[in-house]
Amino acid sequence: MRIDLALLGDHALVDKMNKLTVVGIFRVITGRSFPFAHPVTFLALSVTVESGDDRSHSVMVRLIDPDGRQLIPEYRTDLEIDRADSHAETSLNVILQLAGVTFRGPGTHCFDVFIDNRFMKRVPLEVRLSQGRSGSTAVGSY
Repeated sequence: MRIDLALLGDHALVDKMNKLTVVGIFRVITGRSFPFAHPVTFLALSVTVESGDDRSHSVMVRLIDPDGRQLIPEYRTDLEIDRADSHAETSLNVILQLAGVTFRGPGTHCFDVFIDNRFMKRVPLEVRLSQGRSGSTAVGSY
């Protein structure tokens, strides 16, 4: 298996045709002061199951702060791949929705993605204080 796309956004969904849509893609969030809670974050993954891969796989995601501490409980899910030809590649989408995650300080936080207990992808999220901007408590930007 390989991860072809890993994005953070304000919203993500997969339609009936298995198309992944991610809205409001960002890499940076800001808040007026620490700690602050970000209203909602979607982590969207597009994964390719390669020819010869097993039918069963596990996905685990950890959100790590700049000091290497796990910020929230790890997310785990099992995937069952249904395909007619085990020698053909197929793609699937995985979406994780996080609501109200509290960030205690600035710096680069990371979503670490593991498939079958093997590290596959790191998705960075820069957390900063806003610089005099009015508006919501937490703002995402690209």
